[in-house]
Amino acid sequence: MAAALSHAGLSAAGMIATLPQSPLFVDDEFEVAIHAHTGPAAFALKGWGFFVRYTVSVLSLRSVTFSAVYQTPTTAQDNSAGTIDAVTTGLVPSASNSDVQGRASLLVATLRFLVVGGAGQTASNVISGTVGSM
Repeated sequence: MAAALSHAGLSAAGMIATLPQSPLFVDDEFEVAIHAHTGPAAFALKGWGFFVRYTVSVLSLRSVTFSAVYQTPTTAQDNSAGTIDAVTTGLVPSASNSDVQGRASLLVATLRFLVVGGAGQTASNVISGTVGSM
């Protein structure tokens, strides 16, 4: 048995994606949760943007859901290239600054993937991402 991996949360403004910590096989589905640390207590995270790239020979993006606190993001998704770019610039009318202030782990999006390839192989570095704005 190996010790479980431990990943610390963010301690300052930024975003983090949480990936499965167990082996996955062809036809397995899994979720990648993207959370934001909103930074200083007085700062309201009213918008964000991120770009995710994945290897299409190994993964298929099944769905993307976004936090209901934010306006519907503008997205550019290219399944053949294995990319999704998402940006939002405001809160929904029913949300307030207190919904997006002083949060160490505010869920902004969940990506659901299906493992489509790599049977009998070890695949690594199949998902990467960049925060474009916060």
